[in-house]
Amino acid sequence: MNNHNVLIAGCGDVGCELAQQLLAMKCFTVWGLRRTVSRLPAGVHPIKADLYQANALGQWPQPIDYLVYCAATDGQTEAKYRQAYISGLRNVLNRLNKENYHPKRLFFTSSTSVFHQNEGEWVTETSPTRPSKYNGKIMLEAEELLNHSPYETTSIRLGGIYGPGRYRLIERVRRGEGCPVEPKVFSNRIHLKDAAGIIAHLIRRDIDK
Repeated sequence: MNNHNVLIAGCGDVGCELAQQLLAMKCFTVWGLRRTVSRLPAGVHPIKADLYQANALGQWPQPIDYLVYCAATDGQTEAKYRQAYISGLRNVLNRLNKENYHPKRLFFTSSTSVFHQNEGEWVTETSPTRPSKYNGKIMLEAEELLNHSPYETTSIRLGGIYGPGRYRLIERVRRGEGCPVEPKVFSNRIHLKDAAGIIAHLIRRDIDK
């Protein structure tokens, strides 16, 4: 398999795990874009940049075969969500267009918050999306921003990522709090390694098409 350039924009927990999985395949060159490049895994080409500043996106490789946008918000407010998932994403799309990049596909780590269903019904990728909270609305707006871009895109709706440093529910159980018996609540959870593995699998599948 030929070597492929992958740029991970917002290379935090999920991005760093994805980078390591791609590098282990020996057929990818990985570029990690983030503000603190000292936290990038060995073997990842660093791009010191700020997604929220259109003129501070760093030096990008040429070409970019795949771009993964997996930024995380700096805080749980509507303004912070909009900054991370709309402003940052728009800056990246504008940069791709301005500098005439032609990635084969863009991947976006979205969220199950785009779904509004809360009565125990089954939810699939074709279920209606009518979120009532700001986080779901903003993630859905970001997906639409990608859908109207000139690129092939895939939005991956992750829910409840856990792993190193993400043990809120486990700690709750350890404190003896658990979950109420009623009403019954169903929740999605996915390990950090599996979340990254899904993205790596989709990249490989796209290459093999």
